[in-house]
Amino acid sequence: MTPRKYLYNACLFLLLLFSTGCAHFPGQSNRVYWGKVVPIRPQGKAYAHHIAGVLYERQGKFAEALESWKSVLAFAPEAHAPRLRMIRLYLTQGDLNQAIATGEEVLRYSPEVVEFWVIQGEMKQAAGDFDGARDCFEKAIALKPDNMLGYSALADLYEKTNDLVAAIELYEKLIQNSPDSAALYFQLGMNLTKINDNAGACAAFTRVLELEPLVTQARLMQAIHLSNLHRFNESKDAFYLYLAERPNDMQALQYLVGTMLHLRRMEEARSIMHRLLENQEAGAKNVLQWALVQGLEMNFSGAAQSALEGNAPFLASCYGRLANAAPNEYSGQDKVFLSLEEIELECSRIEDALISLQAPPQLADALCSQMAFFQESPSIGRFTAFLQARLLLYLKRPREALDLLNQIQADGEAQKFVLYHQAIASEALKDMESTEKHLLAYLFLDSQNATMLNFLGYLYAEENRNLGKALKLLTLALSLSPDDPFYLDSLGWIHYRLGNFDQAAELVRKAIYGMETDDAVLRRHLGDIYEAQGNTQAALEQWRRALRLDPAQDDLRKKMEHYQPAN
Repeated sequence: MTPRKYLYNACLFLLLLFSTGCAHFPGQSNRVYWGKVVPIRPQGKAYAHHIAGVLYERQGKFAEALESWKSVLAFAPEAHAPRLRMIRLYLTQGDLNQAIATGEEVLRYSPEVVEFWVIQGEMKQAAGDFDGARDCFEKAIALKPDNMLGYSALADLYEKTNDLVAAIELYEKLIQNSPDSAALYFQLGMNLTKINDNAGACAAFTRVLELEPLVTQARLMQAIHLSNLHRFNESKDAFYLYLAERPNDMQALQYLVGTMLHLRRMEEARSIMHRLLENQEAGAKNVLQWALVQGLEMNFSGAAQSALEGNAPFLASCYGRLANAAPNEYSGQDKVFLSLEEIELECSRIEDALISLQAPPQLADALCSQMAFFQESPSIGRFTAFLQARLLLYLKRPREALDLLNQIQADGEAQKFVLYHQAIASEALKDMESTEKHLLAYLFLDSQNATMLNFLGYLYAEENRNLGKALKLLTLALSLSPDDPFYLDSLGWIHYRLGNFDQAAELVRKAIYGMETDDAVLRRHLGDIYEAQGNTQAALEQWRRALRLDPAQDDLRKKMEHYQPAN
């Protein structure tokens, strides 16, 4: 053992001995005792104080830890390790000023230390300076490309700021250097999931299982993506493998029901639904799912009872009437009185159940047909029309939805409900004149609805007209909901149309940072703004991300080709 190694171990031993009490040296303080046993060499004392600081920190004695690390600096003024620990401790205690001051000392003595730049980046990230944080992490990577600290911090930043494409590209780069890392493939798969890249995510999770077959969560994600890719037989097998390990996983069972419905294996779907309903975590949503499955099988009596148990009284009434109706006529005279709020809630419940089931379109289509059965009934006709219109929009059949909505006679809140959905259907049909008409009619009834204000303001921005009015609409919307990322993007887009590019860029970047997940439209907007500023490289970067999020933008791809030869 080298003298240095021996000294280190000796100091550690003595420190541990001392920390447990010192019965053999009564009346002596820690400081006095320590001074007697540590060798005279300053380096040895520096080691000892550093270790003492670490131990104090682990014990929650933060003041003592700081004093110990300051003592290290008295013997070794250029040491960076205690300063880095001090910075992290200051940050934990919320003392940003001391953290910054200590960071400046590190920068003076040890500017090439990778961990320092990571910590600096974390500080900037916490302060909301995401661009500055990225610069720090990239500096850490540049200093030591084989050190994972910088990469890990940068990936975390990308994920927290919803720059999912950048995170994906970083993981893909890391995988090139570590092709057998299951952890990297898993993170890649999770980020690909967030941008709905089912094929890429499925491949990533499949690779995880090749490297680490026991990663159960990867099995679940693989099964979900196989289902999303309509590879239902493979998805079924993957779900069963996963459920063999976790038989009561509600999410997996719900997805598996959907898979069985797609495969038209109704008996197995029923069996799985019973497993869901027997689970202690089963709730009203699961009961409603069961009602929908029964409705698909035309078991209207059972569906009615299940819908009622699932807290969907209106749907239960509809199923009940179908159960008692002749095949081609409706003779029921019972009246159904529900508020519009109840109808809206019921629509949302049904849509949520359909989505969680991963139900095939036939299920929603069958439900639409059932609702249409009651259109002639004066008592429930309007309510079934509301429900059917929502389902038609869910099925991406806006023309049918609009035709139905146009037949509904309504006033008050019901009229607003109709106008809103008419605007949605008209926009889906690219009929912007009608969309504007419905939105103006809605705002005449309710001028303080932020959603409608944004809807109309963004429509004007997209068509590059009425920009002054659009600006007023979005200013009002943001006064009602100041941090809504969609409203911020709309306002940014208006400023882009007005030629206020710096303000536009700031607003859209803020919108992107505030999103729960990355968004192709916002990325494209930011790219267009950078293009207007003359920053072609930054524009191409944002457009590339937009295309990764939404590959169907052929016009954007052609736009990029115009610049690519110059790069």
